[in-house]
Amino acid sequence: MHAGVTPNGTFVRVDGGEPTGRDVEAIRAFADSLDAEVEWTVGAEEALVRGLENGDLDVVAGGLTDKTPWTNKAGMTRPYAEATLDDGRTAKLVMLVPIGENAFLSRLETFLDEEMAR
Repeated sequence: MHAGVTPNGTFVRVDGGEPTGRDVEAIRAFADSLDAEVEWTVGAEEALVRGLENGDLDVVAGGLTDKTPWTNKAGMTRPYAEATLDDGRTAKLVMLVPIGENAFLSRLETFLDEEMAR
């Protein structure tokens, strides 16, 4: 599975080796459920969304919220968690997938729903 992540606080940290953080662990667990290995791409949101559009990435994460401006270029999961932003507001977290990947999106959403229920 090809995953794109953008550094963002506790959601995604990039300190040398492989990325770490809350969203990274969720993607790793999802890949494990598919018996897949994760190949990571670290970058800015715009570059990662282009990766989704080009078919180079399967999922993008990094503390993205349901207010993301990328919904016209990528599919979006249902919110799977909430987080308190730096300004104190509560935001609903989502991940992005290629547009039209309905089976993959459904499987990811089901996984996230189950993981967050634990």
